[in-house]
Amino acid sequence: MEKRYEAMSPKEQQSKQKEEFFEDDGLDFSILEKRIESLTNEYKENILRAVKAFYEK
Repeated sequence: MEKRYEAMSPKEQQSKQKEEFFEDDGLDFSILEKRIESLTNEYKENILRAVKAFYEK
């Protein structure tokens, strides 16, 4: 699954995300929150792109 996200994400963002995943901050959930926010924004952009493409036809 992670390979699929890597293929969908820009290269700069991939390296930053990998660094964040491998940091050991105990029970700090900020890394998880950033990842969720990143995915949420990605999903939002994909949905908007699909809706615009649908109405432009």
